[in-house]
Amino acid sequence: MIIAENFEKIIEKITDIEARLKVLGFDVDLESFGGCEIIFAKKKFSKKHLILQSGLHGIEGYVGFSMIYYFVMNMLKDDFDYTFIINANPFGVKNKRRVNENNVDLNRNFLVKEEDFAKMKDDYSLIDSVINPRKKIKSFFLSYIKTIYSILKLVLKVGAAKFKHTLLCGQRYNSNGAYFMGDGFQKQTIFLKELYKRLFAQKGFENTVFLDLHTGYGPKYQMSIVNSSLMKNEKILTRLTKSYPLVVQSNTSSFYEMKGDLIDFIYKVYPTIHYATSFEFGTFGDSVFAGIKSIVAIVLENQYFYNNQNGQTKRSDDLDKVGEKVLSFYENAYFPKDKRWWKKAISDFEKGMDTIINLIK
Repeated sequence: MIIAENFEKIIEKITDIEARLKVLGFDVDLESFGGCEIIFAKKKFSKKHLILQSGLHGIEGYVGFSMIYYFVMNMLKDDFDYTFIINANPFGVKNKRRVNENNVDLNRNFLVKEEDFAKMKDDYSLIDSVINPRKKIKSFFLSYIKTIYSILKLVLKVGAAKFKHTLLCGQRYNSNGAYFMGDGFQKQTIFLKELYKRLFAQKGFENTVFLDLHTGYGPKYQMSIVNSSLMKNEKILTRLTKSYPLVVQSNTSSFYEMKGDLIDFIYKVYPTIHYATSFEFGTFGDSVFAGIKSIVAIVLENQYFYNNQNGQTKRSDDLDKVGEKVLSFYENAYFPKDKRWWKKAISDFEKGMDTIINLIK
């Protein structure tokens, strides 16, 4: 059920969503910010507000948009207002990267205050040379094997827990490196913060649910609902775990720690929001080897971008053979094409959305 293979197709398909909403009797408005498209759908007597967002991690927005499209076409209820934030990171979606044009991971950029960036400390220098090689990829296979070997050697040296924390938490050490959180708020982050402020006030924080869509983490054939560790509503947690098979918390042993995480930011600034969470569609799986493969995908994509392409974006059909293999491997980590995977992802999405909707009725 891949709805769009490229950025232009996503923009084209937005008209289908608009038309469907109007047929269902919603008042529809559209807003755009540099390729980020926002669709507002309102009903006169609705009391609840459900917000779905895709593309904060760029390439992950293709799966996210497909799920939003499916939701609009098949699952809408009359008693809600809806807002769909599509292509939250337009550059990343368009160029099939997880980061924005400044190499910033936007899901590490949602600190509360600008001065918080200067306070961030990390040990990224311990892993930088392995995670961000400074030479061209000449052979995909050889680079793949060498990267796995280098990562395993590094893990033995610093320990698995230390390596995982240092890599995934977010870093300010290398602006061209993986998981760079930036030195200040990005224009997309500033826009989204102001947008959330407007949206959350529309029906009141206590009547608002926010859902961010991601791919990559977790079992290959099981979507995870990933809650913030700051979400303390035991009633919602109990109902979730009874209704959905895989519910985890970020910044705990069941997920991983992130600085500048969006959902954490929402709970810090809007603690009375009814519920905010992320859906994570696993791709490679949750085994140790699958986790290493996911890291290798990020390492090779970033290495190719900065060393082979000299930091210049190119269309996928303009890449050389090495680039095609790197991109294909990278897409398997965040935008799978396997039909069986998509069938299960849609089934999990339906189950997850039904669970969420029942929480706010």
